[in-house]
Amino acid sequence: MAYEREDKHIFKIVASVIGMLVLALLIVYLFVRLFDIIMLLYLSVIVALFFSIFVDFFDKKLKAPRVVGLLVALIVITGIIVALVALVLPTFLSQGEQLLSNLPKYFADLQRNTRTLALKYSVLDPIFGPGSPFEPTILLGKISESIGGVLSKGMGLFITGIGGFLTIVAVIIIAIYIVLKPNEHREGLLKLLPKSKRDRFKELIDTIVNTIRRWMLGQAASMLIIAVMTMIGYWIAGIKFAFFFGILTGLLCFVPYLGPVLSLIGPVLVSLIDSPIKVLWVFIIYIVTQTVESYFLTPLIMKRQVDLPPVLTILAVIGMGSLMGVIGIVLAVPTVAIAMVIIDETYLKRMETT
Repeated sequence: MAYEREDKHIFKIVASVIGMLVLALLIVYLFVRLFDIIMLLYLSVIVALFFSIFVDFFDKKLKAPRVVGLLVALIVITGIIVALVALVLPTFLSQGEQLLSNLPKYFADLQRNTRTLALKYSVLDPIFGPGSPFEPTILLGKISESIGGVLSKGMGLFITGIGGFLTIVAVIIIAIYIVLKPNEHREGLLKLLPKSKRDRFKELIDTIVNTIRRWMLGQAASMLIIAVMTMIGYWIAGIKFAFFFGILTGLLCFVPYLGPVLSLIGPVLVSLIDSPIKVLWVFIIYIVTQTVESYFLTPLIMKRQVDLPPVLTILAVIGMGSLMGVIGIVLAVPTVAIAMVIIDETYLKRMETT
């Protein structure tokens, strides 16, 4: 009898392990198969959080119905986008087109200058000599290939399946439903958990929502200020395409750590061909803007935001960017922010109390 009980116990353990493995494999399989839909839903939630900033303001401050707040928010956001497109986009596209049309000439001039340096200083030949990985023409090919790969992956989510336009419409519609009925969706999630865990999970959701919304506002303000500062700095220093590079720098600052560094490539390249002394001004402007962001904007605008670890953020940007392209890069930073809130609320604070 003892042996039979022991055999039954072992059988239960083996069956439980096999069942857990099968369940884990099933979850992974479903995640892979439904990856695009999951990412679409995730993107909808992020968009809904952005909309909710305005809707909650009308709801709590002005006591207006959420549908009224949403309509006003959509009208205001659409108006801002239209105004920015009308005022900013023509100059941005014009300078961008000029830059692209002159890019082969810039690289040809750069190649001629670097080869001259390589001939003059033999120590530089392995770096800039013919066939080296940093030879401008080879470097241009690698950059073009990388940009093309990222853009093609980023468009995959919007091109496959039901098509780009319908996907965007689906994201907006899902986001609208989430914004209009936030409590219903939250309660639906809570019902999936045991009653003993619901209050804690509700607090966690509220913390994540508040953190991401404050981060969005702070990030938008920071990007705008950095773009204006960079644009003015480049214009004063006489850097070509100052407007284009200023806007591009502001957009790239959405990606912490990597974005500001990548924003230097264009201005440095153009300045190197135009007037090498201007490269120094590019770095001075970069240092000034990053100092202002680190010591003034971050403490004042984003002082209550979650700290994003540099290594984790960079790995997330690279990893999600390689999987989903531009969409992955956009979602990487809020994903890290959400992960840090979860770690802080569920682990670090518990460690402090024990």
